[in-house]
Amino acid sequence: LEALLQGIEDELVPYSIHRVPNEDVGFVLPDAYKSAGIVIAMPTYEYKMFPPMAYVLNMFERKHVWNRKALRIGSWGWIGGAKKEYEAAIAALKWDSMESVEWAGAADDQTLQILRQKGRELARAVKEQK
Repeated sequence: LEALLQGIEDELVPYSIHRVPNEDVGFVLPDAYKSAGIVIAMPTYEYKMFPPMAYVLNMFERKHVWNRKALRIGSWGWIGGAKKEYEAAIAALKWDSMESVEWAGAADDQTLQILRQKGRELARAVKEQK
């Protein structure tokens, strides 16, 4: 996540961080409403989205957090699977989602470089939207 945030910082775009499930979705929603871009950082859990993040995405749909630039990143242990469920969940949100970045276990140097570049790309897309 730090590499991705560095990419966003490279473009001088401000951001907020929320840690789910440590924070209630009620604290996530206000920032989501006012943000042009959203990063969903979550691991694959039992071949699906991490359940607390699935709940947040459900609440985004219920509360109409639509039309955002988005990027999902995440790791997996045995096998991936969250990407397919994520893409189905965001279809109703009408998000313009960049290609997800996934990796097995800990991110290697190449993945960290990709994450930083994706952070820059998302930040540029947000700046263009304004």
